[in-house]
Amino acid sequence: MEQTNVSNTKASNTKASNTKICNTKISNKKVNITKMYNIKVNGTGGYADATNKNASSNEPTNKKATNKNASSNEPTNKKAANSIATSNKPANKKASSIRRITGALAGILLFTLLSLTSTAALNPEAEGYFIAPEHEYIAPYQNGLARIHTEGGVGYLSIGGGYVIFPEYQQGGDFSASVTPVRLEDRFGYVNWEEDWVIPRNYLYAMNFYNRRAKVQTDGGWTYLTLEGGLLTKLLGEDRIEKTPERLGNFSEGLAAVKGPRGYGYINQEGEVEIGLSFDAAEAFSEGLARVKREGKWGYINEEGEVVIPLVYDYALDKKEDLLPVMQENTWSYIDEEGEVIIPQNYDQALPFAEGFARVRIEDKWGYINNEGSLVVDTIFDGAMDFSEGYAAVKQGERWSYINEAGHLLYPFQFERANYFSSGRAPVQVEGLWGLISR
Repeated sequence: MEQTNVSNTKASNTKASNTKICNTKISNKKVNITKMYNIKVNGTGGYADATNKNASSNEPTNKKATNKNASSNEPTNKKAANSIATSNKPANKKASSIRRITGALAGILLFTLLSLTSTAALNPEAEGYFIAPEHEYIAPYQNGLARIHTEGGVGYLSIGGGYVIFPEYQQGGDFSASVTPVRLEDRFGYVNWEEDWVIPRNYLYAMNFYNRRAKVQTDGGWTYLTLEGGLLTKLLGEDRIEKTPERLGNFSEGLAAVKGPRGYGYINQEGEVEIGLSFDAAEAFSEGLARVKREGKWGYINEEGEVVIPLVYDYALDKKEDLLPVMQENTWSYIDEEGEVIIPQNYDQALPFAEGFARVRIEDKWGYINNEGSLVVDTIFDGAMDFSEGYAAVKQGERWSYINEAGHLLYPFQFERANYFSSGRAPVQVEGLWGLISR
């Protein structure tokens, strides 16, 4: 379950000044790092630290409540497969030792060339940023607004860069269904764009809405809140369900994963058990299927609770764009909803598709494949994030940049952290502070 991201900054009694907006764009010089030098490598190096869309976001942490997935036992692949040669077909895992050495040398050469050619770094003080990097944190835009953390508190920016809600709340979430949770003084409630208290400040803690339901902590414990402000009273009286933020999942496609004494199952939006509490782990529904675990193996069920893909995998990830990443014997492949292998086992790690591309890892380097299994961006990066609005954040060494769908490097590797593009903007961190760049 995704955590509502919050800040513990104190409220200010005065309105904050407008954010510094720079209308000039970053240099649009594009470098095709794989074609410019005609290099195709399997380079080795540090483990990629971006394995989900927000992996490099460096959100302010919240110590009052945790909100993990109903079962968040992501695997760590301890056994890397053999080096895989880059090609336009799924890679062959039988790589020679000569190819490994050649790949490593090519990776060193590539990093050197990138360092030499990517010299036009941005000045954090002024040009190139839509909003200069001078804030504690800026989250990606959600439904047209971006959460911003300043010394004065938490507020929200419009796409134009001005404040829609000035930073005067101690904590805040993200807008969904036209409202967001915020904390003022010692209680949470929900406000809209006009800062009307749509749902009063009655809660010890409150999280984002998903499918018109949000997890809240009342004086009597944790439950779900409806968008109309009512509580799921049937859940409050359900003794079979552990009512903690870790055991109550976010709603997705009308169902939420929950845990009881006998295991995990699913409730409907009225708080009634819809799929029996019989699994060792259960995750949110995505495109009609949910991944579940029993006796150490993962598979998929449909919304009726029927097993449609047998529980035979060592691990499995969400269905996205009709394909499902699954792992057996520390090697990843992609199957369809019938369980048929579409992209064979060629990867040390494989993640769900986004905008027609999926991140894959070969040894310690990340690249991208298309839905036919062709490697379209070579596995040369130390970190990678999903494509969003045609761009993806990638990492070399300790710095981040962005590529487009053709593999062109858009900026030098200069950002300490980077997040995904939304509404044409992406948050980046420079010298410990956050700003926004525009595409």
